Amino acid sequence: MPRIPDDLLDIVIYLYPSMQDARDGARFGGSGFLVGIRSERYPDDNAKVHNYAVTNSHVIREGHSPIVRLNTQDGGTEILELNEGDWVHHPDADDVAICQVEISVDTLHVRRISPSIFLTKELITDHAIGPGDETFFLGRFISHDGKQQNLPILRFGNIAMMPWQPVRHPRGINQESFLIEARSLSGFSGSPVFLFTAPWYPRPGQWGASNPRSVSPWN
Repeated sequence: MPRIPDDLLDIVIYLYPSMQDARDGARFGGSGFLVGIRSERYPDDNAKVHNYAVTNSHVIREGHSPIVRLNTQDGGTEILELNEGDWVHHPDADDVAICQVEISVDTLHVRRISPSIFLTKELITDHAIGPGDETFFLGRFISHDGKQQNLPILRFGNIAMMPWQPVRHPRGINQESFLIEARSLSGFSGSPVFLFTAPWYPRPGQWGASNPRSVSPWN
């Protein structure tokens, strides 16, 4: 696994049950991340980006943690006073929830990822993604949460099973899921998971290197 760019940590958000918990950096809640979707009407205008917070649905419903805390440019935090009703949950009950948020990239120390880097079935096929490929994910280390700022950490793992057969979720649904062998911690629910494949890694059935698609992850 290579050195991870520091900027990637800036997509992470923290979620809390209440405004006071967010101010105190209480050891409750979960993680999430920011996604930026460009306006279809004004695709070249950086000011016309729709911002969404993303986390696990269970962080909001079962964990009752809809409050979002973000880092600011001056070294502090900004808290978004959201409620559970502001979040939209996956229509098939998959463990995903999103909320459109109003944020200022001029005052906040945040980055947003683009849906262009989301893993698709086409990319899985094109790049022979499968068991053993490396992953990393970013989220809260609740035991050292950071009182003045969000201080995300990274955990690492490998794909153990592909999502070709649904996995029974504790909610009682069969959910399309990757199984990842990883070293996780409490507080990482909702954290983004990234796949790493180096261009010099041989893929199954290949002796030479493959060239992964070049994408821009930032908005």
